[in-house]
Order: sequence, then structure tokens, then C-alpha cells
Amino acid sequence: MTIWKLHLRPTDVPAREVVNHCLENGLVGLGWHSPDEKVGESVSEYLARHRERWGRRESAVHTMLEQVKVGDLIWSRDADGRYLLGKVTGEPYPRFGKMADLKDMFHVAPVEFARGIDRTIHDDEVPGRVKAAFSQRGRTINRLSDDTVAAYSKWLFAYKTGREAPLPAQKIPFIDSLSAYELEDLVTFYLQDRGWRVLLSSHAPTTPRFEATFIQGDGSTAAVQVKHGKVELNVASYGEDETVDHVFLFAASGRYGTVKRTNVTAIGADELIAFARDNRNALSAPIRRWFDWSEEAA
Repeated sequence: MTIWKLHLRPTDVPAREVVNHCLENGLVGLGWHSPDEKVGESVSEYLARHRERWGRRESAVHTMLEQVKVGDLIWSRDADGRYLLGKVTGEPYPRFGKMADLKDMFHVAPVEFARGIDRTIHDDEVPGRVKAAFSQRGRTINRLSDDTVAAYSKWLFAYKTGREAPLPAQKIPFIDSLSAYELEDLVTFYLQDRGWRVLLSSHAPTTPRFEATFIQGDGSTAAVQVKHGKVELNVASYGEDETVDHVFLFAASGRYGTVKRTNVTAIGADELIAFARDNRNALSAPIRRWFDWSEEAA
């Protein structure tokens, strides 16, 4: 079983119409208008004609028709950014007809959607690694090569469709399970527990260099920057900052460069995990849920 991320990316059709078409017909897919149908041709023959028509072999079409298999799970999102999870129930295939009728879904896989509210998965049930895959630029469809995400997705689909669903033994590491926003909240909770009071007005898109700024009773000021995924936060880039007295950094990657600065503190993942364990009831519900399910909770 493979786990896929698929962007439903319409071109000349409104996104809501595309998603509704997928939900109503039990399918997910992508565009790139098909050549005229030739009855009895193989997938490889079809793809050769598709490349001849478009001038190159579109990799997303190749992936959908040749690599997606029955039993795979596909994460996608609706027009409002809510998450969908579907299990492939039949072999992917090209469709032929008018764009308006097919909603620009010319290469599709039949799926059974997990039954959440409006067939969507609640945001706090989606692993951070899945959310990160959608936030990054990339191909329309790509494989999510993560055994822990695969185990969780398989369990979640079974749970949402009323099947026997024992929790998998393979847990997602706590930090990796959090979305970018949940991770920012956890670091903020951690700093507040150490006497730093967050200035809410600083927690806004107008302050892109930092997630928020803080103040202590003695008037000392600080700021924090948090990065999800594999991004490096180089201490050297913040050592000369004069807008606050101190800078806190947290990179989920654990990468901070080789330079040290007295006014910059790199927070360790073990510190956040210990904080979550000792202050479980003070965490927000989504963060507490991921911690309880994580490998560090034992």
C-alpha cells in the first residue's frame, strides 16, 4: 500500500465544482485533456499518444495511470482547504469527453472516501507531515514515503469507515506529527511556562521575521522563530538582531548551523517533549491528542 498526496488543481473549472464532482462520483484525478479514445489500447500505448499530443510525457499522468494501485490511500483537499482521504478501489484510467462534463478530471482513480463531516477529515486528525506536503510547492501528485504516516492513514481510514481499527503499533514521532501552527503554539506554551508573556499584537502576518515577541517582568524582551520540516534555522542570522534582547529558535530539523551567539537560544526537541509530558493537561486539545498517540507518550 502506498500513500499519495494529490492536489485537485482545476484549470478552467471552478475548484468547488471539481471537488463536488469527485465526491459525488467517488473519484479523484487530474487534468491534461485525453487524446481521442482508441478501444483496446494498453496504458503504455495511451501514454505514448498522450506525450505525442502534448509534446512531452506529463509526469502526473504517468504517475496516476501506472503507479497508483488498488488499495492505495490518497490525501487531497476540497475547495476550502479541508482534507479528504480516499482509498483506491479500482484501477486508474483515462476519461474521454468534454471538459465541462468531466470537470477537467481526465485521468482518475475510483476511490471510497473516508466518512468525516461532509466527507472531510477534521484538521486536528491530519498529521503534520501530510499538511507540510500540501504547503510545499511540487508536483500535482507524489508519494508520501513515511512508514508512520502510512500506518496512521491506514488506521484513520478504517476508523472513519467503521471497520475494525486497532491503533497501529508504529507511532508518529511527536514533533513530526504537529502541523506548523501546532508547533508554533507548543513553543509559545513552552516559553510562557518559563515566564515569558506573549504580546498578542506581535503574533501576526505583519511580523514575518518572528512568530511572536515576548516580555518578562523585568522588561526583558524576546522573540521566537519556529520552522517545521527539514528547514535549517541558522543562529548566525539572528545573532545581530537588535529589535529584542534575546531570540529563541526552534527547528524541527534540529539544524541551527555551527555558530553560537549569547543572545540566541536554540530550543531542543527533547525540551519540548519533556514539557509536553509534564504539562499534558495544559496543552491545546489537538497537541494533547498527538502527544497521546506519539511514540514519546509511553
